[in-house]
Amino acid sequence: MSGNCTHFDIFIDCYCRQLYVFGQFFNPIYAAGLGAVYIVARFVYRAAYMKDPSGRGAGFSIGFLATVAMVLGGLVGAVMKLL
Repeated sequence: MSGNCTHFDIFIDCYCRQLYVFGQFFNPIYAAGLGAVYIVARFVYRAAYMKDPSGRGAGFSIGFLATVAMVLGGLVGAVMKLL
């Protein structure tokens, strides 16, 4: 197994977990929306990287914000369920 496949497996595993936690503890509709935004951001990142590697910032920023929203929303939702 090459290094890229290993990193991809870890990436998908983490992405699926945070998407599940956000959907379970916060809101499944918002989870689906943020998941779609993240996937679109990855396509934007890929297209920009193939065109010019220095122009990939927009795709990265959008994906990063979607990830942060899912992690924080899942954390807040889980804490709210405990209280």
